[in-house]
Amino acid sequence: MARRPINTKALNDKIVKSGKEFNDALIAQIEAVAAEADGACREAAFGLYTKLVEGVPKDTARAAAGFNINPEPSEWVPPPGDYKGQLQAASQKAQDSLNSIPVGGKMTISNNIEYLADLENGHSQKQAPNGFIAIALRNFTAHLQKKTEELRRKKIGV
Repeated sequence: MARRPINTKALNDKIVKSGKEFNDALIAQIEAVAAEADGACREAAFGLYTKLVEGVPKDTARAAAGFNINPEPSEWVPPPGDYKGQLQAASQKAQDSLNSIPVGGKMTISNNIEYLADLENGHSQKQAPNGFIAIALRNFTAHLQKKTEELRRKKIGV
């Protein structure tokens, strides 16, 4: 997910001598803003994925392994079993999937475990915080708001 920083100041300060140079500078500025926003969204999406995996109770870790990131909602459900030793690989798979989504593409986090709503409502022997998904989503929203403000302060037009 490491992306090369974009020197938006140099783009903003560029003096152009023709309509073509102006057009090229404008396109470069738009691409810079899009790349910055996309990077912030990817960082936030993976942060949300991580908080969801960390927050879910882990009797067998099946519910944690059920979280995935794709361009579209996934229908996949991990079969019954013990997934405790597989969460690192699942996290790497989610990161790889996120990296394969084109810049500006839709990022969807899904989980089709049939008892996920019960876990969200606190029904677990290994108690998760009641509303762990809602808590993660609130933190996600706050993170995106913070990133948006950072981008605004950089004066790149977000």
